[in-house]
Amino acid sequence: MMEITKEDKEHIAEVYFRGMKTKYLKQFEAETPQGNTIEGVICKKANHYLGSMLITKINDINVMYFIQSMPKIHYYAHKKKMFEEVDVPYHCSEKLDGSCLILYGLYTPEGELIEVVPKTRGVPVADKHIIELYNEIDHSNIEEFFRHNGSMEPTLMFELYGMMNLHSIQYPEVRISLALLGSTVNGNFNSWYELEYFAKQYDFKLPNRVFTIVMDNQGFWNVYVQPGIYFYYLLKDMTEEQKVGLSMAYPTQYDAVTAIKDYITKINKSYHEVHGKKLLEGVVVNTFTEDTQEPMFMKIKSAEIEEKCRTENGISRKFILKETYKYFDEYGSEAKEIYKNDPDHAYNYIMNNLSEEFEADALENVRTKRRVRKVFLDTLDAKQPPKGLQEICQSIVEEYPGQEPVDYIRQFAAEYPEKKRMASSAYNIFEALCRKNST
Repeated sequence: MMEITKEDKEHIAEVYFRGMKTKYLKQFEAETPQGNTIEGVICKKANHYLGSMLITKINDINVMYFIQSMPKIHYYAHKKKMFEEVDVPYHCSEKLDGSCLILYGLYTPEGELIEVVPKTRGVPVADKHIIELYNEIDHSNIEEFFRHNGSMEPTLMFELYGMMNLHSIQYPEVRISLALLGSTVNGNFNSWYELEYFAKQYDFKLPNRVFTIVMDNQGFWNVYVQPGIYFYYLLKDMTEEQKVGLSMAYPTQYDAVTAIKDYITKINKSYHEVHGKKLLEGVVVNTFTEDTQEPMFMKIKSAEIEEKCRTENGISRKFILKETYKYFDEYGSEAKEIYKNDPDHAYNYIMNNLSEEFEADALENVRTKRRVRKVFLDTLDAKQPPKGLQEICQSIVEEYPGQEPVDYIRQFAAEYPEKKRMASSAYNIFEALCRKNST
């Protein structure tokens, strides 16, 4: 891989990343699932360009191909408002719980499709276990999309979810599936209407719509609940008087969003009473920014869930586990090797993701820091093929013959950090094996 010069990187930052500091652009070389080689730079800054990249070479061909990734979706807040315009509906869709998968095409200089490549947010090519899940799904419609739209340098953003890609929310009726979250052409995000057009034209599944927010010509913000299961559980157990008093029009945008938080709480409470679990983690709004009127995404969760993000006991295991799963989405097949070389790699990744949701005092809490490392090691252990302690010790002794028990225990600690609580038993096994080998 030829090193990109400082001058070239500064030019790339200025033209493709709005003048971002070059320290956030990391050079890469990667092999795609079909054996093509790509080179370029990828953005590591947690902003609008997180995970976006510029491909500068496909195999031996020099190109300048920009790939817009899926930006981090932030909570709705006073300072991050939607563009206010009468009769423009903003659709709030179910926030699915899986892996965000970004798809982009590689093309010949003549514009013919070479390959559709899946990536996750932080890497240029998705980890092999994510690709295996993607290949479980018939994606001929995705291939067709990229064949027909190559001149627009498109990307598609999907949620890869279901029981085969289990995170914190279960979807027992879904083995593995894709739902379209967003798309870009020529580096620009498409609006909800364009997204619906692509979905209808190419038979892409969209997440379930839950609410719609619309400002009327009196300046009131109206909230409409999608007919069906969500509306049923919102009204379930309400008296007629409560139903009549249920307001769906609010004086400000902020009030409308606050009401949606309350609706999510009510829907989940009613659903839990019947099924013993929550129906809805939250919703994502496909909207436009207040200042630039660019398409953007914002998430809304119940006040109850947001409140759990703020605790004097540090960040709870549940939230840490969500970010840990994202780490394994991107580095799963290499996680153990990465940990051996850099024990803080996963810790820094998880803490950085948590910093976008939590305040500094929660992140600096000593319980949080301990919990992040423990959750990662527990997950790393769970992701490894089951192996007995005796078998592990035997394999280490066979790989490094003629050493002392203390040397073997150091090797054990380096290769199996998640099993450090078993170090004492491992040492006894190493002593026994050394005695056996010396006779």
